[in-house]
Amino acid sequence: MSIAKFASVLRAAEAVDLDMTVERTTLGIAADIGSDVVGFLPVEAYLAMWERLMRRHRNPALPMLVARVPVETHGLIGFLAVTSETLGESLERAIRFQRLWGSLDQWSLPEYLGDRVMLGWRSSGPASRLGVRAAAEYAAASMWVGLQAVVGTTLLARQIAFSHAMPADVTAHAAVFGVAPIFGATRTSIEFDRAVLGASLPKAIPQLSSYLERQCVSLLTHSPSPSPTVIRAKTVLRQAMLHGVKPSAMLLARQLNMSHRTLLRRLADEGQTYRGTLDEARQDLLRADRGEIHATTTQQAALLGFSSVSAFHRARRRWVGGDS
Repeated sequence: MSIAKFASVLRAAEAVDLDMTVERTTLGIAADIGSDVVGFLPVEAYLAMWERLMRRHRNPALPMLVARVPVETHGLIGFLAVTSETLGESLERAIRFQRLWGSLDQWSLPEYLGDRVMLGWRSSGPASRLGVRAAAEYAAASMWVGLQAVVGTTLLARQIAFSHAMPADVTAHAAVFGVAPIFGATRTSIEFDRAVLGASLPKAIPQLSSYLERQCVSLLTHSPSPSPTVIRAKTVLRQAMLHGVKPSAMLLARQLNMSHRTLLRRLADEGQTYRGTLDEARQDLLRADRGEIHATTTQQAALLGFSSVSAFHRARRRWVGGDS
């Protein structure tokens, strides 16, 4: 997890008058640390920080409270989101550059479900853990608050879902999202109307936005990778599928010169699973496909590891947003 992400959360907490002195001392993050700082702390430190905050303040609504701050509080990525031309462009950039914040922040690329769009969040640990629950709620709330802030109007959520159990009080959750979230779902996700992605942003400054985008690209290029195993795994999986080899965890482990157990452990350390890594590699190929996969639809479904052609078509519609 990047130090810049820790700094962003600390600034957001301080913006709602929470004293973060103890956290800054514990983490060694000074108040003048900016969003362009290079460096990482363990994901475990981020989850432990949320657990300390939740236990100290004894407020189940704390993630909702911390998330309700100006999007600019999130530094470079926040300013980039605000100055983009459309909501769709703003969202695409936020997700594309989330790697600047490290391996925990893992919003999936938008999945298109007819007239809706869904953003899925991949948690970095068991949903029963307090730190994982708080981090997931903060991620969802800050994303939803940010989307509404950059577009300058209230958006209608079709559905908000969390994979963990319902907190004691969800009044603040309903206030933030405008709907009562579903708890105990199979995944944490946000669904809203697809049409709003084309909305123009009131604070768009194309030239500034382009400059900020270049800054983000430069930071990604020169920053140490927070997820080396995930990146290597996706590369191997893409190459295997392009060459007609059906993907599997055992095959991937052999290609990376490690045991199956070591592979799963390293992916988990970086906030990922084999299934999640495979899905991202599939999405990369489907989104970029210009005829590289030389196979029939049935063969493509098999090579990409889908159980059936219909499952392949459904995934393609979700990830690409059009008919297969």
